[in-house]
Amino acid sequence: MYTWPITSFINVLNIQRTAVTLKVSVLRPTLAEFTLSSQMDLKNHLRCTATTTLAEEAGRGFRTTDEWGQYQITHIGGIKSNADTLITTCPTNMIYGTYSCQATCEDPNGQSGCNSDSVGSKGCTCPAGFLMQGSDCISASECGCFLTEANLVIPNGQTYVNDDCTQNCSCNNNQVICEDYTCSTNAVCNVRNEVRQCYCNEGYEGDGETCEFLYTDCQDVYDAGQRQDGVYTIMPTGWPGLPFDVNCKMENGGGWTVFQRRTDGSTSFYQNWAAYKEGFGNSRNLWLGNEKLHYLTNQRIYKLRFDITTSTGSAEYAEYTEFQIESKSTNYKMNKLGTHSGNTGLLHA
Repeated sequence: MYTWPITSFINVLNIQRTAVTLKVSVLRPTLAEFTLSSQMDLKNHLRCTATTTLAEEAGRGFRTTDEWGQYQITHIGGIKSNADTLITTCPTNMIYGTYSCQATCEDPNGQSGCNSDSVGSKGCTCPAGFLMQGSDCISASECGCFLTEANLVIPNGQTYVNDDCTQNCSCNNNQVICEDYTCSTNAVCNVRNEVRQCYCNEGYEGDGETCEFLYTDCQDVYDAGQRQDGVYTIMPTGWPGLPFDVNCKMENGGGWTVFQRRTDGSTSFYQNWAAYKEGFGNSRNLWLGNEKLHYLTNQRIYKLRFDITTSTGSAEYAEYTEFQIESKSTNYKMNKLGTHSGNTGLLHA
């Protein structure tokens, strides 16, 4: 069984028998049926006249079945043509035409294929509504999670948020599920690191749909009504990293952010520069970190307090009305230390 070797540019068909002069300009009224099975496109405006002989002994014949065989081509001989290239049969779902930026299931817009040397040349290509998957041309709807309105394919296990962040579509087992999506009043619809979604504003934490206010220090925690000593998450103004945990003390006026604690000798404080920059220790013995301390003390005016338990068990303290640490560029120099008060000695900057 043969399929017609011309895929997309036949306008007129002719056959000729050499032994008896007979020309037929149209095969049969059922040519449309044959066209479907052989993928011919009769809409093109080129003319191709195929002249062959049916002499079987010459091995160059053109033969079709009768009505029972749905007029399918059963034999075709060698091709004579003045075309620059041989006419070949295009694979299933492909048509013969000019190569453009070839769209694929992974790249429905075809941007990655625009650098191909074949762009602009003639050959078999996918028609509109079809995309390449490997070496096959398949319907766009078969490309896993294909979104027609966005002309893209969502990889399995990933999500896509539309331009105005009102819809969130996910792909699971090649099935698309789209749900309503709304940004919090404390969030914006934005693209960051090539990902579009709702992002919480500075000073807030969450998934973008829900954004909770972030404390900037333990004073914010105290002002929010918290009176229990413990660990709270804060985000100092301008801090470039993720929110971090601090110990907050709520007595003596409340809102004290603990940046050093030493209760025993289980943790060594003989650490290097990097350790003091980043912080170290645990809940009993800790140094918060010079970088965090810099951002903390430069967002507002801060007091410094020392709480000391002597070897005899007595409690002493010292307070200073101002305290500020400079940045890494000055080796975290302490540049402010206000007036002293308390029942223990002075600290000199």
